[in-house]
Amino acid sequence: ISERDERQIAQDFSIRNHNDIPRLQEAASRHAGQVASVCGPMGWGDMEVLVTRLQDRITAGAQEEILCLTSIPMIGAVRARVLYTAGYRTPEAILKMSPKKLASVLESCRGSKGGEMRAAKTILQGARRLCEEQRRAVREESEAKLRELEQLPDIDEDDEGGATDTDDGDE
Repeated sequence: ISERDERQIAQDFSIRNHNDIPRLQEAASRHAGQVASVCGPMGWGDMEVLVTRLQDRITAGAQEEILCLTSIPMIGAVRARVLYTAGYRTPEAILKMSPKKLASVLESCRGSKGGEMRAAKTILQGARRLCEEQRRAVREESEAKLRELEQLPDIDEDDEGGATDTDDGDE
């Protein structure tokens, strides 16, 4: 998946109207999701993960390294690439930027039409929400693992090397 201008893609693939590209992109993403949903029940978990990741890339129209940035509202492939190239590679890095700095980075995007300060504030809010959601998910996962560990039986310290009291018939 290349991050290319829609007009260039339309020309390269003889698509009459570059406005058809988002529709084709959505269809390709949907098909990838269907393939992934078949892989799981067939026991192809690794393939399911790969195809799901491909689906994410198709949806974003982006390379792997900028996917985490495209999860932020108002950041598509073009803005994500600009931010990544400028050294801002994660939502956490975006949060450390001031609205003014983010707006100045966004101004270098192709097709920039003004309104970058408003976009920067919305992006910062989205990045904050995304980071909070990620932290909450990690916390919940950690708490679930802790509950699992608490359910395990205690290890008897008097037990040498983990041997059990079961009779194995070697007397």
